Amino acid sequence: MADHTSDGMVSSVEKALKPIRPFESPSTGISSLESRPGRVHLTQFPDNICFVVEGQDHSAITAEERKYLFESFDDSVTRWIKDLMEAGPESGILDGRICYEPESGVFREKEPQALNYNKKVQLFYFKDLQHMEKIGRQNKGHVDLRKRFLEAYGPDGQMMTGKSR
Repeated sequence: MADHTSDGMVSSVEKALKPIRPFESPSTGISSLESRPGRVHLTQFPDNICFVVEGQDHSAITAEERKYLFESFDDSVTRWIKDLMEAGPESGILDGRICYEPESGVFREKEPQALNYNKKVQLFYFKDLQHMEKIGRQNKGHVDLRKRFLEAYGPDGQMMTGKSR
């Protein structure tokens, strides 16, 4: 998967980080700077950090479900992910990344480009579980998105089987 850092989807924390790579790779003798660009060495690690992984794979969904997802949720999902990426450390988000598999193809042509791919994951580091829960409850767009998604795909929902009823 590619690591996406264009389209303004770079967290404010990432912009301020200065990588320190003091280690050598024992197997190759190559410094970690040369063999693993983008890694960061932290000298102080927060207690109770919360790591969240969210992913999607649109490559196998039917045309009907793709249309439904796009019309019903795409704008809300995009806004929610942008809100998380732009929130910054004051809201409890330490860092965030969007990674994707370019070979999976695209299911849409919109900005940000990282969300266009069929297979993608979003990675977020929160100060703790409380901060993750708080932003999820306080972001009205996320609350509405979650409610509508659960209604559509939950028991007796319109898309419960992946097909409109």
